[in-house]
Amino acid sequence: SREVPTMRSCLRMSTIAIARDTVDPPASVARRRVPDLRSGWVRVLFAVAVVAVAYRTSLVTLLEAMQLDTPIAHLSLVPLVSLWLAWRVRLSTVGHDIRDRQLDWIVGLPLVTAAVLMNELLPRELSWEFWAWRIDLLSLPLFVAGLIALLFGVRTLWKYRLAVLFLFFAWPFPYNVMLTRWLGRLTDVTILGVAGFNQW
Repeated sequence: SREVPTMRSCLRMSTIAIARDTVDPPASVARRRVPDLRSGWVRVLFAVAVVAVAYRTSLVTLLEAMQLDTPIAHLSLVPLVSLWLAWRVRLSTVGHDIRDRQLDWIVGLPLVTAAVLMNELLPRELSWEFWAWRIDLLSLPLFVAGLIALLFGVRTLWKYRLAVLFLFFAWPFPYNVMLTRWLGRLTDVTILGVAGFNQW
């Protein structure tokens, strides 16, 4: 004869089942707890971490230059403004996704390779001029653009094109050339104007 389960035996069985699920959760629950590497926010954090590690020296020197009394001291704000531009267009759409990984690799891999080669080969060729011209900051937008194309696709790169292009403003060489050529002349004109005003 079968034994009718009592209230105590049912309670014991349910307690064992709950304990088993707590120690060894079902596969669906375990999958939910592990972050999906294909999700958007994981790739965003990964991209930011890669850029921060690869260009840590460049970004640190930008921040240190902000403490100096120079006309280009505020170039360190360019990456922050670029992040703000990317944040503003995050919800906009640019049409249907191409879903062509070959195109993503064709666009992204040469950009990343060019940036890496610029940072690895040019310091030996240009010596101190590499840091005087700040080629590392010139390669930063190329690296970011290639990384976006590889991780998110060409459509996403086109979506954030303004934020990526704005990073070129962090390159101080054009400002230095302009200041060298025009600041002296502007100073001479100012001195002449002050001298003429004093005579008057």
